[in-house]
Amino acid sequence: THIQWQPGAKGVVAVAGARRMTFEERVGIAGKVHTGYILLWSSLDPIQPQMVLEAPGDVHCFKFCPTNSDLVIGGLESGQIAMWDLADARAKAREAKMLSDDTGEEGGSNTITASPTILSAVDLSHKRSVTDLIFLPANFEVSERGKFTRPKDPPTEQNMFLSVGADGTLLWWDVRKAHE
Repeated sequence: THIQWQPGAKGVVAVAGARRMTFEERVGIAGKVHTGYILLWSSLDPIQPQMVLEAPGDVHCFKFCPTNSDLVIGGLESGQIAMWDLADARAKAREAKMLSDDTGEEGGSNTITASPTILSAVDLSHKRSVTDLIFLPANFEVSERGKFTRPKDPPTEQNMFLSVGADGTLLWWDVRKAHE
């Protein structure tokens, strides 16, 4: 459903896929939870993914944060937004000693599986599938009242993004608020 190179990582591409189903099959599983995935592949090991990002449903689109390539946001079929922190997933894998060989390289038998660190609430998300995501520039923000501002001391990281859904809505998201 979506493909993107990971910024700052040489030869790493991420791919999201969805199940191929007929309309009747989709109706049959409607309301049931199934797992969707984003796979991060390295050109150095095209056989096994480096990382598998799991989501509670098919991922229709995703984006890497331009200023922090370890932050990934994804738009789900359910209308929810999922966020993964790759650095956190790597740290947890090291703690659990999932990296089995001495090289410390990811991929092969060292594939890391990560669940979303943050998942938006259903009632605060899109009512239909998320179709696109985009990060706002760091020097551009939207207040809680919907006013556009340019902070005098802009942050160095991009913290706000937009999502568009098949329900015809545009939602503003702030990564800092999600962590709170």
